[in-house]
Amino acid sequence: MILDPAIVVEQTKQKEQEAASKAVLSECEIKEVEQGLEKVDEEERRILEAYRTGVLTPAILGRELEQLKVRRDALVQRQAELNAQSQKPSPQIIRRTIYDYCRQTAERLAALTESERQRILQLLIEAVIFKGDQVTIRGFIPPQDGPT
Repeated sequence: MILDPAIVVEQTKQKEQEAASKAVLSECEIKEVEQGLEKVDEEERRILEAYRTGVLTPAILGRELEQLKVRRDALVQRQAELNAQSQKPSPQIIRRTIYDYCRQTAERLAALTESERQRILQLLIEAVIFKGDQVTIRGFIPPQDGPT
């Protein structure tokens, strides 16, 4: 894997394709959340206008505004979650990082002792899964300190 980063890059391409299909759904959900926030704002304006004209009592106004606050908070939280999901690094940056990490690690492997190599594997590999005659190795590349 370290000497052949193309293996990892191929897996990331598959994940990118899965993420692309989810991104379409996320875009739809982002629009729905934005529309929901617009509706809450419009409803708040109507409620305040009803209070100003004397249709609503202060108690009813407070109750209505509290219900709107709960709805708005839920929509804002969901909007933040969706925005965080959409701010993932580009596929090009991910591939470059994988290649750079594998290159740097491969260059340093020759200077390591056997126990140090074992330690690197322990850090990289999260799970080894056996399914019949197939073996799947799951691991992760630790984040780089500093800008890429």
